[in-house]
Amino acid sequence: MKKLEAKHIIAVLMNAQRSGIEAGESKLKELQKAGPRWAVKNESDNKIVGTMLDVCGCTALHLAGRSKIVWAFKALGNPDRYGDLAINGLSISKNDYQGGYGLRANLSNRQELSVREEAVKAFCDYCKVHGLECSWSSRID
Repeated sequence: MKKLEAKHIIAVLMNAQRSGIEAGESKLKELQKAGPRWAVKNESDNKIVGTMLDVCGCTALHLAGRSKIVWAFKALGNPDRYGDLAINGLSISKNDYQGGYGLRANLSNRQELSVREEAVKAFCDYCKVHGLECSWSSRID
């Protein structure tokens, strides 16, 4: 892969990250407008001690080992002491539990699962429109 093509792919990822952040923020505003969905109760006296907009969870982005994104990181990335490759705040790690690589992109600092899911979905959708493959998964904490 030529460096110019690799730089273009990283630029697409940066735009995908912005798209994901915007989608997550939009979902958060929607949740805040609707109000809390869950009450947090103290187990000992059943007293409500807080509320939650949605269940807590996390999401992950996955890449095939031979994807264009992985090749771009290999062409331009600087490996850290663990062998992860990082560029402009994005990084890939070969230790993805689904095989291939995991992609870390800071899309949301929120714990609400639906916010995180909207962010990674928008990220992957943007990538797919631009000919890049990625997938995502989520789980409740």
